[in-house]
Amino acid sequence: MLFVIHAIDADDAAAKREAHYSAHFAFLDEAEKHGAKIIMSGPLTQDDEKTPVGSILVIEAADHATAEKFHHADPFYEANVWKQSSVHTFVRRR
Repeated sequence: MLFVIHAIDADDAAAKREAHYSAHFAFLDEAEKHGAKIIMSGPLTQDDEKTPVGSILVIEAADHATAEKFHHADPFYEANVWKQSSVHTFVRRR
C-alpha cells in the first residue's frame, strides 16, 4: 500500500532541521529496516524553493500501522521538527 506523510514545520524548525539532518537522511536510507520503501520524499518550501516549511514523503508499507510506526521513528518527528503531521493512505491514479 502507498501512504503520504504530510508534515508542517514548527516555528523553530530551522535549527532542529539542521541539527538532525544527517540522522533524518540516514533513517530514510534505511527505511526498509522499518518496513517502508521510500517512493518519493522532499521538503515543502516557500516560493524561493529553498526555505523549508515542511515535508512530504510517499512510502510503500504493508499497512497503516507500519506507516505510522515508520513516521514516528523518523528523527525529525522525534526532534519535534514538525508541529503537525499526518499519514494518509494514497491511491495512485497517474
